[in-house]
Amino acid sequence: MENKLPTLDHLYLDKIYRDFMVLNAYMQNPELDHLITYTYIHNPENPIIRENRNVKKEIGIDMTYKRFDFSLTLFHEESRRGFAYFESYLPIAFDRYTKLIAPLQAWTPYHERNATPLCRYSL
Repeated sequence: MENKLPTLDHLYLDKIYRDFMVLNAYMQNPELDHLITYTYIHNPENPIIRENRNVKKEIGIDMTYKRFDFSLTLFHEESRRGFAYFESYLPIAFDRYTKLIAPLQAWTPYHERNATPLCRYSL
């Protein structure tokens, strides 16, 4: 039986900050230019992460018969509660505006909700 504890980079992960451009409007007057962003903060911590436990079993036999050597080995490994990095899509909804109705007054109601950034976290 073998136990392996998670490393510090599995236990104490940094938050992931994703910035999305919501509006980027250019006017003829540079003082009226607008850039609006949305920041999504993802916390990839996994509070239920535990040690990895492996059980390995092996049995073997070696034989010699008339100048021939025979070897037979059986091996079985069972892993429980493993941990590893993997990538997964995390859908995030945010408003994305395409143009201004009037400068600095209001925005169009049109928006998109289809962002799916790739985030990395541990289980």
